[in-house]
Amino acid sequence: MLNEDKIQEIYHDLAPKLTNYLAASGMDYASASDITQECFIRLWKKRETIEDNNSISAFIFAVVKNLKIDRYRRNKFIVFQDELNN
Repeated sequence: MLNEDKIQEIYHDLAPKLTNYLAASGMDYASASDITQECFIRLWKKRETIEDNNSISAFIFAVVKNLKIDRYRRNKFIVFQDELNN
């Protein structure tokens, strides 16, 4: 089980790296920050089920990857809708 101090430590270590990774992959900084925050919200909700450091890293990177894909799909649909209206 993760405690609050451990999650804070992980956040301070990984949040800037995750945000910069997402921004470097072509995402605007605000969206990258949003995804990073959502990732840590999900980590907090699952803190009782995650045991070791390998699970933490795997969880965080899986969530970030999935949130990035979800954001791309949602934005792709919005752009397509805008093109139809023009």
